[in-house]
Amino acid sequence: MIMRPTPTHAEAGFTLIEVLIALVISAIGLLGIAGMQMFSINNTSASNVRAVAAIEASNLISQMKATPNYWHAASDAFAIKLTTDGGTVTISDIDGTADDSGATLDGQTADCTVDGACDSKEKAVAYNLREWKKRVDQRLPSAEVTIRRIKPAASPRFPIFSIDIAWQEKVSAQNLRMKGSYYNNSGDTLASSVRTLNYRIAVQP
Repeated sequence: MIMRPTPTHAEAGFTLIEVLIALVISAIGLLGIAGMQMFSINNTSASNVRAVAAIEASNLISQMKATPNYWHAASDAFAIKLTTDGGTVTISDIDGTADDSGATLDGQTADCTVDGACDSKEKAVAYNLREWKKRVDQRLPSAEVTIRRIKPAASPRFPIFSIDIAWQEKVSAQNLRMKGSYYNNSGDTLASSVRTLNYRIAVQP
């Protein structure tokens, strides 16, 4: 019979406690990786939404440039808001403005797909704004849009407008806890994890 030497303490295998410690360390590492992955996915999604806002703003700018006669004649107090309720787009004046362009545009209901229906610049602009806002609503839920003349005031030069697109965005718990994140504010909880974000651009039609 062959006699096998008894292993010394240094040659002994892993004990159950050592295995458990190794598993705990591995689990902590995996949880950290999972958290960073969720953070990355959330930021990628948020970046995609902001890219959509930028693209849609560019589309609106193209439409404004297609009707320069209307925008060049806008008053210094021009300030309108586009909102959607139940699929209906409303064009209204922003509170506190002396200009009534919003009410004037909202009263235009012509369908520009019908030949000769949009026989005025107001009708064409109102139709374009409504159709554009409907597309935005499909990609940016709860979006609100404002268009203001910002400068130059009382000047013969062509006016400059600001386009603001605001939307609601769900913020992950990881972003809420991340120090230095612009999502992070004191007192934030998961119950208040929805933020209103904004994209702004200036245009001279």
